[in-house]
Amino acid sequence: MAAPAPANATIQEEEDEGLRRPSSLWDRVTLSQLKHLVAGGVAGAVSRTAVSPLERMKILFQLQVETVKGERKFQGMASTLRLIWREEGVKGYFKGNGTNVMRIVPYVAVQFAAYEEYKKLLGIPDDVREQSPLKRLVAGGLAGITSVTATYPLDLVRTRLSAQGEGPDRKYKNVRHAFRTILKEEGGMWSGCLYRGIFPTLCGIAPYVGLNFAVYETLKGWVMLQLLEDDDNRQQVELDSELPVGWKLGCGAIAGALGQSGECHMTTSDCHVILT
Repeated sequence: MAAPAPANATIQEEEDEGLRRPSSLWDRVTLSQLKHLVAGGVAGAVSRTAVSPLERMKILFQLQVETVKGERKFQGMASTLRLIWREEGVKGYFKGNGTNVMRIVPYVAVQFAAYEEYKKLLGIPDDVREQSPLKRLVAGGLAGITSVTATYPLDLVRTRLSAQGEGPDRKYKNVRHAFRTILKEEGGMWSGCLYRGIFPTLCGIAPYVGLNFAVYETLKGWVMLQLLEDDDNRQQVELDSELPVGWKLGCGAIAGALGQSGECHMTTSDCHVILT
């Protein structure tokens, strides 16, 4: 009768077998990556809900047309908010927000995950002080294209829901009904109707996301260098290897404002294509 294998040998065999066994997607996702994905998705959902009245108002401004007399229904922020309240109540401020939240969570998750992967493919180092601005721009642009392509049908439905009126002008009851109606009336799954208007969106989102990431990372590197020159801040920055939250918020606000300004004119044409 053969002697049982030593415990150490059994453990070693199991470890070797684990190394040979192909790892699943979940095996390759680290806890840190998962935390960033979840935190980014939650932050995106909360921020979108907070600015939903402004988002609705923006879409109404973009899509309204002048009457024969040259008048516009929506004029100014305060009057438009009052008009929405009078005609639709508080729900009018959040029309289409459920779809927006459904879209923004996977959108942000895909965008940041894709950005990290493209950074690896382009050989961009983790230290922001050593990164190439051009490579950041390319990685961000590719990440934007990837995330938009993955979530565009939800964005199309959100825009349709936000732009429709109430009463007899209300065509779509909810997200599910909107999907079914669009597929039924506009050619079916393989007609490309769920991706109508994606080209102008990609033309706007690629430079927007690329510029957003590039400016944000560049500002972070510059601020970190300034803080490292200050004896009072050097120890904390070196300990955390990251900027304080307040500095990150400032960098993100500047990067977002610059990127959004460049993308705004594309958003208007995109909305008109989606609704035609």
